[in-house]
Amino acid sequence: MMTVGLEPESIPVDSPDERRVILVVPTKEMERIKYSKDEKESSLSRVGGVCLVRDSIEFYEPESQKFLKQLKQQGLLNAENTLIQNAYNPSVYFKPDKIKDDVLKKKWQDYITVCNFLGAKEFSIEIQNKRRITSESRTVWNILSTFFNFNGSSKSFSEEVQEELLSFKGRLVGNLPNIEAANNYVNKESLQDDNDLKFLIQNRKTALKDGDVKHPTGLTQFEQTINLFSQIDKNLDIVTNLVIPEFLTQLKAQINNQVKKIETFSLTVKLKFPEKVSDG
Repeated sequence: MMTVGLEPESIPVDSPDERRVILVVPTKEMERIKYSKDEKESSLSRVGGVCLVRDSIEFYEPESQKFLKQLKQQGLLNAENTLIQNAYNPSVYFKPDKIKDDVLKKKWQDYITVCNFLGAKEFSIEIQNKRRITSESRTVWNILSTFFNFNGSSKSFSEEVQEELLSFKGRLVGNLPNIEAANNYVNKESLQDDNDLKFLIQNRKTALKDGDVKHPTGLTQFEQTINLFSQIDKNLDIVTNLVIPEFLTQLKAQINNQVKKIETFSLTVKLKFPEKVSDG
């Protein structure tokens, strides 16, 4: 377990597991946490995976400053920000208000891009929630409707779900699978650890007769449940369990309003591949 706030000032640049969540704390408040006799206040600096960082990089040694400058250039090193580490690329962090765009939508875009490389011709998706959808699950619906740009209405939650069906359909070109192109895209986007994409590529690859991409056999339909939160789900758990001191009002409000209200969900994706592709 790391120790934060002790001299010399440094952060665990070479130990990504110790900075899975970064809390940017105003310098004067960092001193309060550092020397507080209140266990609830001082305990924040001892939470595993959580790194407390001052909002001024001048307090840190050169190697730490180099790392923090990258965050500052991205506009992330503002006082009382919560930064959630990307599990696939530990130098990348997300703000809670960017999760929908930078995590969920990006994962879906990556998935469909790989599907296109693998020759899919049709897809449809259904949203699956970890808890039962009821008329009381308004928070879940708000997140989903924002994510998928659904139009709200005065109808009940169940009616809205039935009308929208939480299902999408789309068409792709449908072609021979290009395993190399799919793998190159995964490498370029630092998605080598994404199990959903690895599973998809491997299953499409093993459906090829004797490895001959000109004669894909067997796999014409495919169904998979994917986790849109896979880049952050474990680190998100760390944030939701944090107890933030009352004097860090903005940080506490950000976590309560933007993180703890998130209900995770998954997608069941149904894919169709061409039964036969012309050699041209």
